Amino acid sequence: MAVFDWAQSIASYVLYVLMTFLTDVWKERLKDAAAIVNTLDGLTAIMSVGIAILHDAYIGSYSIILISALAHITGLGFLALSVPPTLSKVLGTCHEQKAACIGKVQHSLFYMALPAIAVGRAGYENLAPIFWNEQLIDPNNQKISNEKHCTNLDWINISLWIILLGTYLLSSIESWSVLYGILVVVMVIATIIFLSGTLSYKHVKPQGSPLACVVCVFVAATLKRHLQYPPNTFQLHNPEKVELPLPYTNRLRFLDKASLIVSPALNDNRSKWRLCTVTEVEESKVVLGMFPMWITFLMCGVVRSVGDTYFLEQGNNMENKLGKIRIPILSFFLLFEVSRVITIKIYSLILSSRTQLDQKSSYELRIGVGMLLSVKCCVVAALVETKRLNVLKNCGLQHTADTTVPMSVFWLMPQFLLLGAMDGLVKDGIKQFFYDNCPNSIKTYAEPFAKTAIGVGTILSIVIVTISNKASKIGRRHGWFSVKLNQSRLDYFYWTLACLSFVNLGFYFFVSNRFTSKRRTEEQTFRSNIVVPEQVTFVTVHPTVVPVHPDNMVIQR
Repeated sequence: MAVFDWAQSIASYVLYVLMTFLTDVWKERLKDAAAIVNTLDGLTAIMSVGIAILHDAYIGSYSIILISALAHITGLGFLALSVPPTLSKVLGTCHEQKAACIGKVQHSLFYMALPAIAVGRAGYENLAPIFWNEQLIDPNNQKISNEKHCTNLDWINISLWIILLGTYLLSSIESWSVLYGILVVVMVIATIIFLSGTLSYKHVKPQGSPLACVVCVFVAATLKRHLQYPPNTFQLHNPEKVELPLPYTNRLRFLDKASLIVSPALNDNRSKWRLCTVTEVEESKVVLGMFPMWITFLMCGVVRSVGDTYFLEQGNNMENKLGKIRIPILSFFLLFEVSRVITIKIYSLILSSRTQLDQKSSYELRIGVGMLLSVKCCVVAALVETKRLNVLKNCGLQHTADTTVPMSVFWLMPQFLLLGAMDGLVKDGIKQFFYDNCPNSIKTYAEPFAKTAIGVGTILSIVIVTISNKASKIGRRHGWFSVKLNQSRLDYFYWTLACLSFVNLGFYFFVSNRFTSKRRTEEQTFRSNIVVPEQVTFVTVHPTVVPVHPDNMVIQR
């Protein structure tokens, strides 16, 4: 697995400059190249929930990792073949790495590579920690070990990035076909090494996806949408259970029809797609009730997406030398990762010293601080881009397309540091939010839910760029996004993102306060109806759950 981690790190290292490949070789418009990169990143994140369901219900972690590796190799192979020199003799095209040498076949190979790479990345990123734990961790101590393992992985990744940064060879390779070819070879070697240990791996069989119950509730409620709401809760399916069920709530009542008993025969031999328990319905209500909070997280994905696209393109158009030493733009990827990990560690240390903060306050504050940093990141990026354009104008280079601006690339350090800090706080905070508020049965989906929010936000950035560009053309000949960076007004776009992020921050606090208040009210109402004496069992009677002694069962209505 360590070899696989190393291979995946190299792949991420090289694919980080996909934006540069599209603008320099394909000569794509700035916003179009960013849209392609954001689509790849967004799809990779959005697939997280689907990969998790597939793993829990149908395929084990070993099989998914193997399929992901093969998909990744296929995608990288198509990507290498899409570079003009690779198939030039076969297709009869020119050998140069320029747009004129790219034919329809190369375009097709490139767009076939993107979904394959997305599948490969999504499968590995989501299942590698699980597979690692299955091999090394005692199931009785899985929760504690998971936390330690995730912490160790962060620092392992940092050391890997330092090693990769030291291998200056990758950043000095000018041939894109050679660079992508190296990725294919590395991934093939890593996959062969991974397969060599197949007989010694522990293979855990799928146990079924708990998220399937949520889907069943929506299907059952839809199938019985024509029925009337029950006059009381006694017509809802709720068999006696030893454990305490979730409290019945009056919100989202359309889902109650999923537990509505139509006939005794259906109750005796129920189909999960037509009849669900009250507990399953209430769990679905909890999941759906988190949707307003989920919406507030999308803007974080929008801001995060500029780091792999427009920030990178800014660096490619600035002086990247420190004396006689050339600083590769990929070093800012390392800077981003270091900032992300260190911010998480510092925040955890501060939080551990303030024991009066409960867990809910912890994730609320963590996400809020992260969103505030996203506003600052956009403001700093706007100021730096304004300065870059002023330097360009003062040097009389405003009408040139690919000219390097005589301004140090180190001006980008603050925005990369802020972006990394924001990413660390927000992603950890969102994951903790879902873990704390999801029903116990689906807490394992906290991280996929968090990744999906960021992924949808990344895709949403394409829409925001399109709207901003069209709106900026009103009454003007050109919009904010031109073919090249030097003719664009990214500073205006960054100011727009800063304003949107600030508004989203206020919206987040409003929704968060309402969400927290509603959850606390429901918990207090539920607890006020329960008194638990020693040695009791529970009999479920709606609308309350009443404790009774086994020898003297009295049901209060």
